[in-house]
Amino acid sequence: MESVTNVVVSGCLFLFCANALPADETPGCPDTMAVTVAARVEVRGQQRCGFGVSVFGKGVGVFGPRCPTAKYFYPAHPCCQGAQKNPGTRCTADEPEEVKMQTCECNVLGVFGTGVKLPGCECKDAGGAGYIETGKTVDCVEA
Repeated sequence: MESVTNVVVSGCLFLFCANALPADETPGCPDTMAVTVAARVEVRGQQRCGFGVSVFGKGVGVFGPRCPTAKYFYPAHPCCQGAQKNPGTRCTADEPEEVKMQTCECNVLGVFGTGVKLPGCECKDAGGAGYIETGKTVDCVEA
């Protein structure tokens, strides 16, 4: 008699738990998907690149534009932070993407950074500046 009671209780518990899940969710699956983060450029540091004098790259300029010291270029990428609901899928880590960097210098008429500073600046590629995490959406697999 006790085994029949255990079966009935177990059956009722199973039905209760099965009905507790919303119909659009998969058991054991977070039901999320990656979201795309827009590309962006981050500017760091500023310098005045106007008329003036420069000695070995150090100098003073007036009446010119402000130019960044460096620029960082972050690519558009999928991300798991703030993942959206999507039945039957999960957001997982993917291969990291490289962040590119440029360094910028004021225009100088001279040699080795010594001479007359001119308005404006020039930015050149400085290679990679690290990596950012990315995510991807994969189907949940029932075991």
